[in-house]
Amino acid sequence: MKKLSIIVAVIAFILLFSPCTHAADDIPSVYINGTIIDSNVNFVMQNSTMYLACDDTELAFGVESAVDAGGTVFTFSTPLRVITYDSVTGSVNITDKKSFLYEVYEKAYPSYTHDGRVYIPLRMFCTSLGMNVDYIQSDNTVKITSIRNFVGLFNSHGVAVAFRGGKYGLVNRNGDLVLRFSYDDISNFDNPVYYKLTDNHRCGLANSEGKLITEIAYNEIRYESPSIIYIRQGRKWGMCDISGEIIIPVKYDEVIYSSNLIGMVKSGAQWYLLDCRKGELSFQSYDAVYKLTAGIQTDNSMIEGYYVQKGDKWGYIDSFGTTVINLKYEALDKFDQYGRARMIYKGKFGIIDCGGQVIIPAAYDYIDSFGTIDVAVAQMGSKFGAVNDRFEVVIPFEYDYIYPFNNQHSSVAYKDGKFGVISSDGKHLSSFDYTHMEEFRGALALAYKNGYGYLDTNGNEVIPTVHSDVKQGTALSVFLKKDDKWALFSPSGRNLTGFRYTSAGAFSNGLSAVSVEIGGIQKYGYVNDSGDVIIPFEYSSAQNFKYGKAIVTKGGYSGIIDIENRVIIPFEYTGFNSSYDYNVIAAADQSGKWGLISFNNQKLCDFVYDYIFEYDNGYACTLKDHKYGVIDTFGNEVLPPIYKTQKAARAQLP
Repeated sequence: MKKLSIIVAVIAFILLFSPCTHAADDIPSVYINGTIIDSNVNFVMQNSTMYLACDDTELAFGVESAVDAGGTVFTFSTPLRVITYDSVTGSVNITDKKSFLYEVYEKAYPSYTHDGRVYIPLRMFCTSLGMNVDYIQSDNTVKITSIRNFVGLFNSHGVAVAFRGGKYGLVNRNGDLVLRFSYDDISNFDNPVYYKLTDNHRCGLANSEGKLITEIAYNEIRYESPSIIYIRQGRKWGMCDISGEIIIPVKYDEVIYSSNLIGMVKSGAQWYLLDCRKGELSFQSYDAVYKLTAGIQTDNSMIEGYYVQKGDKWGYIDSFGTTVINLKYEALDKFDQYGRARMIYKGKFGIIDCGGQVIIPAAYDYIDSFGTIDVAVAQMGSKFGAVNDRFEVVIPFEYDYIYPFNNQHSSVAYKDGKFGVISSDGKHLSSFDYTHMEEFRGALALAYKNGYGYLDTNGNEVIPTVHSDVKQGTALSVFLKKDDKWALFSPSGRNLTGFRYTSAGAFSNGLSAVSVEIGGIQKYGYVNDSGDVIIPFEYSSAQNFKYGKAIVTKGGYSGIIDIENRVIIPFEYTGFNSSYDYNVIAAADQSGKWGLISFNNQKLCDFVYDYIFEYDNGYACTLKDHKYGVIDTFGNEVLPPIYKTQKAARAQLP
């Protein structure tokens, strides 16, 4: 640290007192991932350090910049984050659009002013974007390449997963190493305290302080709660607590744990109740077991236990192993928040409570679950009606079908070949003259009479049924077609855009891809569910957004943009595989061959394949010369393309 301070001081002294003497011709060529930066970008060389004009960051990297009035704080907006650089303190604060805060301190990177323009060190800027800078090479070039080293999102304990040198570790906000970089993968179960570590296809558990809770010896770890961690070695399962203490030995074919140190374990084809304190199995065995957790309070604890099956009969035992519902039912449903569950007894539906008491006798051919309005649709013979939780018929059994009420006091019913809206007490809220209706989505139900339209929960036709086609938007909008053009409507029936779109897509990430005709050519852009144009009509094709990214086509080539229309991957590919759950994407180059790239356009493998399929469990099948192989998410060829089928290739994976 002392040595670094001396270096920083020397650099600062040189920058303050040495004039810039290098002419523009002395500036080396600058390449980003093999592509030369625009010659109009202004660079300054100062004692072998290259600086970039702050207002040229967008021209060079597609990153906007702004300088405050004091001339000390520079802000750069990237597709996913905002970088604020303070030249006085030398700190770089990176805030992404999801409001997580990164704090990276780069005191060795002061700014520089030349000819009235503010310049920033190229290395500082590239480091902020996750890029590596190799300074002047033998051929007088500066090469900028994307690097795989990264720091993930900091959790509430100030710890983040980091990747360096091909391995994962944990770091804190000060940059201190919490857990060494020696693992193939680290995940945190969506929990800020505990991390699953994977090394050489074995996994273990650590906490946010970097302490190993279990040895790295298991084939699989499943975290369910601080008291329930399932562990597998080979084909056998067990369970430990968050301190790593074994509660259920790793020797059973399956394990289910509820609480009270009572578990259910499977040995062979049978399930047994296990007293974890004594390690004793019950004599009673079951053919099938399902864990139960109901959102109701009794005796200051949540209802917990197990649905159990013996032969073709089902019952329920609590978390102490006591039989609460005898094994006499052909089927049992989950308990709702009020402790009620559907059952089938002697071929008929009814409803019982969590104490085994019958609420609705098993007398119906079908019955829905109760909602908060305590009315359930039921079926007797071929007719539908509804009953309440007092076993009173509130809607007579005279309808051909009734959609579930879904906690609303109105629903859609079907009778004598026509649809209409009824209330939960059986009143007709609309006429029964619609030839098609769907159940309510929020406040609206799709209906068809002379065309498509929408009815509200009071039975009013808020959007007239005169449209030739429909595409559901969001809870706040819907697309309807008339005279070969689409328009976006609000739930109140207001036309938000007018009938102007030649096509309309589903909403994703808050945006829908729509097209208009401009000069006889279809152009695509994106609108939000209020009808506002968020991304202008400049693309020849456009796909739905996913994880804030969308594949679009322009000038005959495909690229990828973010929700602010910033180009993430340039328009230089002929196709993409639209699956990118692992933050990489398969792409086809101009020769038609497929390879793998990252979302900063770094080539992760050569473009030599005829196709790359979707990723599953971290691996993707490749196709080359009619043979299949496998690559991982880093583009490494795990299995060469020598197998006859994808199934045969995947069967070789560990």
